[in-house]
Amino acid sequence: MNAGTKDEHVSCRCELGYSGRMCDECKHGYYRDENSASFSCKMSDKACKDTCKGPGPKSCETCSDGHYFLVDKSCVQPKSLEMVQNLSEGEQANKIKIQNQDVNANGSLMPAEHSEL
Repeated sequence: MNAGTKDEHVSCRCELGYSGRMCDECKHGYYRDENSASFSCKMSDKACKDTCKGPGPKSCETCSDGHYFLVDKSCVQPKSLEMVQNLSEGEQANKIKIQNQDVNANGSLMPAEHSEL
């Protein structure tokens, strides 16, 4: 190999979570965190299947098996949902209570696979 030239067949041995010839990509199951001067690959939330856009279940592109996609665009497990009936002011509306955050149900449990509009 001549000095100053790039050998097309060189590849790096990447650390956990990284991929690509030059380790400049994230493996499936990891997301690219660019909050610092350089990027790092961090493990996706367990609620996410394959890829996500960032940390937490709201960043999932698709939900993993056993998780469901809600209107607020987060993946949750059915056992973490608690149906609460809100009868205040004469209204009979069901709400889903998720980790101290109420989200209007409106029949909003969707299958794990979804696509954005």
